[in-house]
Amino acid sequence: MEFFKSARTIRLRNAAHRKYLVADEDEAIVRQTSNGSVRQACWAIERVPGKPHLLRLRSCSGRYLSPTDDPYLFSISGKKVAR
Repeated sequence: MEFFKSARTIRLRNAAHRKYLVADEDEAIVRQTSNGSVRQACWAIERVPGKPHLLRLRSCSGRYLSPTDDPYLFSISGKKVAR
């Protein structure tokens, strides 16, 4: 967590496929793209009040990235962005 102390935004990259996680403008779909310079590839880091070891990732559209147990196939859009 020390790595994120001074960070405000990050880009999430899949090292194996060299693709970035981006949130689409429709605010409901997350996908991967090779262009990490787009605005949708930036995720704001928010610290959870009272819990210094927890972080939230907020997209450019204001929705939060949330984990899921659903299987994910590469090159297929996911639908797990929550407000």
